[in-house]
Amino acid sequence: MKYKIFTLIFSLFIFVQIFGQNIVIKGTVIDSKDKKPISNVNILIKDSYIGTITNENGYFRLIIDTSKVSSKIVIISHVKYNIMNITFDEIKNSKQIKLVEKVLQFENISFYGNVNEFEYKQEIRNAVTSIPSAAFEDIGVIDVSDILKNEQSIHIDEKLNGEKTISIRGSNSDEIVILYDGIPINNNFNNYSDLSLINEDILDHIDIIKGSNVASMGAYNSAAVINFIPKYKQDYLIKFDQQFGSYNSGKWNLNLYKDLFGINMFSGIGNASSKLNYIDTTNANILNTSSNITAGSSFSFGKKIEDKKRHKINVNFLQNKRKYENDQILDTLESDQTYLNIKFSEAFQNIGKSNFYFSQQNSGQIHSWTYNDSSRKRTLKDNTNIFQGDHIYDTENINIYLGYQIKESEISETYNDNTENFKRTNNNVSGGLQFKNTDLSYPFDLQDVQFNFKYENVLDDKNEIADMSTFSDSIKNCWREKSFMISTSFIGAPEYFLYEVNFNYSSGFRIPSLLQQITALRFPITNRNSTLLTEYKSNFEIVNTLSINKFGSNFLSEILFKFSIFTNSYVNKMRMIHLRGSSVQYFDNYNDAKIYGIESSITPLFINGICRLNFSASKYFIEDKLAFPFKPTDKLAAGLIIDHNLFNFSLQFFHESGSMGLIVNEINSDGVLLLKEMNMESFESLDIQLKKEFKLWRFNTYFSVSGKNILNDKMVLEGIALKDRRFYLSGGIEFK
Repeated sequence: MKYKIFTLIFSLFIFVQIFGQNIVIKGTVIDSKDKKPISNVNILIKDSYIGTITNENGYFRLIIDTSKVSSKIVIISHVKYNIMNITFDEIKNSKQIKLVEKVLQFENISFYGNVNEFEYKQEIRNAVTSIPSAAFEDIGVIDVSDILKNEQSIHIDEKLNGEKTISIRGSNSDEIVILYDGIPINNNFNNYSDLSLINEDILDHIDIIKGSNVASMGAYNSAAVINFIPKYKQDYLIKFDQQFGSYNSGKWNLNLYKDLFGINMFSGIGNASSKLNYIDTTNANILNTSSNITAGSSFSFGKKIEDKKRHKINVNFLQNKRKYENDQILDTLESDQTYLNIKFSEAFQNIGKSNFYFSQQNSGQIHSWTYNDSSRKRTLKDNTNIFQGDHIYDTENINIYLGYQIKESEISETYNDNTENFKRTNNNVSGGLQFKNTDLSYPFDLQDVQFNFKYENVLDDKNEIADMSTFSDSIKNCWREKSFMISTSFIGAPEYFLYEVNFNYSSGFRIPSLLQQITALRFPITNRNSTLLTEYKSNFEIVNTLSINKFGSNFLSEILFKFSIFTNSYVNKMRMIHLRGSSVQYFDNYNDAKIYGIESSITPLFINGICRLNFSASKYFIEDKLAFPFKPTDKLAAGLIIDHNLFNFSLQFFHESGSMGLIVNEINSDGVLLLKEMNMESFESLDIQLKKEFKLWRFNTYFSVSGKNILNDKMVLEGIALKDRRFYLSGGIEFK
């Protein structure tokens, strides 16, 4: 009995000794000015390799074995803030740790990286790349496509009618979801958005979410998401820009801003035009004109929760018009789009945040073309209403996301004086569950595990119309599809390094748009006259990011590395094929297909971000190139950006490999489309931009000179010089 008592007392003594050596420190790191939480802050015990980093809410929790540390000082560091040394006791006695932003000798700029506040709690963090306005407003861009094209996986497609669309990792342009402050603005006809009509002057930042691991409402199962976030509180009252360039091109924008009784309001109007000539043809040319109107307002009210007002309403109005005339083939296209978006956000004290969106969208298109001496005309009208709501419940250990969307569309099509009406009702539910690990420690630890799902129900129907009995049966479809995504995230930060590794797997689908179905029925690429099928896609991706932010000198500020490997497998791969030399589009389901890819980038930052280099490379392995028409398999880019208070300079080199695809070369007497294989040559060139600003009282003026494709004389396709050397001169004035 005495032996048992002695053993019990000895065991308790050892237990107390072992576990008594462990202490727990925790806290929240915030900005000293705006009181916002700061993510990815290094928390390190002095003279050791024990530590952690803060999560997206600025929170950290660390278990410390006191027998393995000789110091009770915690070093708190972040590339944008002054380093702080704080004791264990000070952390225990303080709920919040406030960091002071660095005071720089030179004017600093924002840059790419993981230092921005995370806004997509339902996404994996490193899948989001944020480009702040300061990274592009000082280098004289032509339009937003100039901002995006230097990303290693992005390919910009410029069409003859002036439209600029985007594809990522071999995807079609209609696979990319374009959001404006979280609301989808893809064209309801072809399911893509014209980037050249986005007013870059009013943007706050651009978020890029790559891969199929997208949980954003209305964007799930897409290849990627581009979210344009407007700046509701501008730093000017009046701003005017004027631009002149090659091919008699011109563009101007007028933007206004006013803060009226706490309501931030902005508006903008712009026009652009260009005239492109056929080579060796004096009389034929292509004329493109476009105009856009942008307006928005934001108002916050109610009591404050976490230093932010509880209620917020954002209202945005967008109107885009475009006209295209091709004298050579008698091809004309007129289009207009109008969007009214309303977003209401509600923050709750203990149960999270809710967002409600309403969007009313109207689109119109008149397309006339001539083929084999036969004139054709197609008129389209669309009316779409979208309502969606989501709720995010975010705690220290778990994140729950739930969303619902209903979308109703009506399309009226008139083809050669025969009118038909179609309608689609779309209901989808999505959700996500994220388990967090708050006890992060060095050198490597599991950060979170996440699961997302979506169920979508789509009903297509044809209203009572006329004479096209084939459509009556074929257009009536009920689509029921579901998808999921699972991901894990590992993180580590030994001393002044920060690295993160993500593993994502998703199984998704893409339902063809209503107009794509109608087009496939009316213009079948093969002899079969059948509706388009659902495209199924599985994606696996590994992404590794590394940031080194301490070099002991004021010259080299930080180096950012990023490396990713992915594979996409498709069933019923959908393709978009153009009629030779025109803007007419056709669609089909191709064979099953696969694409593998490797992407890497490195960005060193010098002199507190004043000088920035970037190098990126992408390599794609495509088994069947006809499944990914005109998508390059190699892309290299290298650039230098200098942002100083005296001038701004940008130099970008890029290389794209050759590509191939199919075009509709002829339509036979039976109406069957005859295809032709076409090869595009590899392309490399250099872009140069120089901008100078002058400030006087409340006026700020600038002038910029831009040269595009400096190393390239011209690339000719179908009688048109594409990607040839171009020059632009821009100027503007702001009144603050």
